[in-house]
Amino acid sequence: MWRASPGRIFGATRVAPKQQKQREAARRWREKNPDYARQYDLKHRERRLAKQRARRAANPRNTRAEGLLRRYGLTVAAWDAMLAGQNHSCAICKTVQSGKRRWHTDHDHRSGIVRGILCDLCNKMLGQAKDDAVRLRAAANYLERN
Repeated sequence: MWRASPGRIFGATRVAPKQQKQREAARRWREKNPDYARQYDLKHRERRLAKQRARRAANPRNTRAEGLLRRYGLTVAAWDAMLAGQNHSCAICKTVQSGKRRWHTDHDHRSGIVRGILCDLCNKMLGQAKDDAVRLRAAANYLERN
């Protein structure tokens, strides 16, 4: 389990109180006005996506840093240290290749606690098994028997 500091578990979202209030107000408004919100989204979709693409292209490292921090409470340095602690390999199969895509930050979906960094195949395996240890043990037993 990775912790940012004593008592703070990775995975908690950091949002300023004012920004949180604005998000909540926008969410409530969208729930009350779903038709208008959908029309607005469709009308402005291309402009919004173009802005996102331009921002990501201009700041690829910042986008990654923001995503890690928002989703898992991890800095890029902490993520890199976690991968180095795994000998730059998958936490499950120990391969040093990330696979077709990229390395995946594995986390418990209920608690948000980061468990490790996985290759593409191992991440898909856990996802298909719905993070169910009993199902994975049963699959391993099946493979060993046959």
